[in-house]
Amino acid sequence: MTATVDGISPLDRAHPANELANTLEVDLTRYWKATRAGYFEHVPKDRIVTVGGEIVSTQAAGELRGMKKGDAAAAAVRRMTELGLVA
Repeated sequence: MTATVDGISPLDRAHPANELANTLEVDLTRYWKATRAGYFEHVPKDRIVTVGGEIVSTQAAGELRGMKKGDAAAAAVRRMTELGLVA
């Protein structure tokens, strides 16, 4: 039996881990936060912009869109940290 589940996917759609969490009624947000190394480096820049727009603001999305992927990932984590969404 495994102690972890890899829920990172380069595809922009729900991951099977979400269905597992829903079935088991587990709130994964209590155990996992999006980090640069754990999430943002594994998804396309468009996804970083989308997440920034949905979680932070449309202004943040515009700022992220104008950056290179690595800079956008760092900025997204910084903005989410400021909101208390990342430890």
